Amino acid sequence: MDNIDLHVFSDRTANSAISTFSNTYSFSLDGRLYIIDTACGKKRLRELRAFTAEHPCSMILCTHYHNDHIANNGRVGSSSTPILYHYNARPKVPWLRTNSTGQVLMMYRSLDREGFLRSIGFSGKFFLRAVEKYRVLSDYIMPGLLFLTAWFQSLKMIGRIYTGRNRISYLEPGDKKNYDLGGFSVPAWKISEGIYALETPGHSDCHVAYYLSGSSTLFCGDALNFLNPNDIQFGSIGDVLISQKLILELVKKLKIERICMGHYEPVDGNSAIIDYTNDIIRRHEHIYRLVSEYLLKNGQGKTFSELYSAIKKIDDDMIRKLAKITFPRSTLVFLDVYLLKMIEETGLKSGEG
Repeated sequence: MDNIDLHVFSDRTANSAISTFSNTYSFSLDGRLYIIDTACGKKRLRELRAFTAEHPCSMILCTHYHNDHIANNGRVGSSSTPILYHYNARPKVPWLRTNSTGQVLMMYRSLDREGFLRSIGFSGKFFLRAVEKYRVLSDYIMPGLLFLTAWFQSLKMIGRIYTGRNRISYLEPGDKKNYDLGGFSVPAWKISEGIYALETPGHSDCHVAYYLSGSSTLFCGDALNFLNPNDIQFGSIGDVLISQKLILELVKKLKIERICMGHYEPVDGNSAIIDYTNDIIRRHEHIYRLVSEYLLKNGQGKTFSELYSAIKKIDDDMIRKLAKITFPRSTLVFLDVYLLKMIEETGLKSGEG
């Protein structure tokens, strides 16, 4: 297995298995330094600028458009260092804070409105009655207020977003080919000798994983997060499971020895990676089965708020844990978004509200 001089930058602490913002990875191959996901915030930016002052960056590889993964792109490397995204990120790049503003607005418009407002701090009874009663307030004033709130909250958490847009290029659909990666043929983009990008949608529609053939390493971003997806705009439950099973197949057939994820520490050893990925798939399929069975038996005609309340009361330890940590307590778990995606993808007709 090739030595790629892997470096990991993370805000994960000894008390937590999960990082708040994305991990950043760097590796060297054939004398060139690559960085995957520059993350966000001044601290990570200082770390990366100090690191690249001694190790010049040849290319920035993005797993997807979420702000905690890419906000430092434009300040890392030189003015000519290319930044690479999946082609589905193209319409998002001019409006990258839609990861926060668009998410909040769509949650307001699509979920249980009163429940959503209560969860983010708008809990006054008089105010909630007014939102329900007055269309000008609910349809015009509140979206503007929520947009500004989300924008400033994003600025506080993520910091400035440096797009580096003049350096961005995209993995275009016409450039994707079938590659034989050691006896296993898979559609991919060849970044350079020994580096391949593979489509892994679900967490978002522009999500990719990066495979290093010489070192048996797979950088899979947030494709293995649980619960996936958390992106109400561009996520897909069906694609999540397809991508996770593709990753498992890659791990088995290519004898992958290391996976590097967006918010968790790397997992080493082929058997350990297989166990880890199988467990993630098992948990996703468990939640999928519970929610889909409930919707099939009891969902027709119920409002979203009735369905969400009922789902949270399912007698299951995993459901109880997810209900406890869901947004806004966590920015990785959105149980209400998951339910909405299930309703949409199963074609269930629910009532209003």
